[in-house]
Amino acid sequence: MIRVIFLALLLFLSYSVNADNIAFGTVKGIKIYDDTNDKSIRIHFNDSAVRQEVEGCGLVAKITFSLHEKEVVDRMLSLVMTAYISGKKIRAYSFKDNCEADFLSLQETYF
Repeated sequence: MIRVIFLALLLFLSYSVNADNIAFGTVKGIKIYDDTNDKSIRIHFNDSAVRQEVEGCGLVAKITFSLHEKEVVDRMLSLVMTAYISGKKIRAYSFKDNCEADFLSLQETYF
């Protein structure tokens, strides 16, 4: 029994350790893809963005339609467009340590 609890705890900790920031800064552009192989939104951050802790994203966060509910994608896109139009900073965060944005926030400072 202790072995099962230990393995479950180890699995949980390894999952939570992999979460990290994609970028924090202003938005340079938004691209929406509707190809048969790629249905996603890409958020391109300006070169001045900081907190680039996920390797290989190159200042681009991705929102894949099939990985989120439609309402969530709509809210995320609305937040990104608001940040783009107003010139405010957003934070893109991945729960899986990849370029997929699972959390977005509109904020002036990192906290």
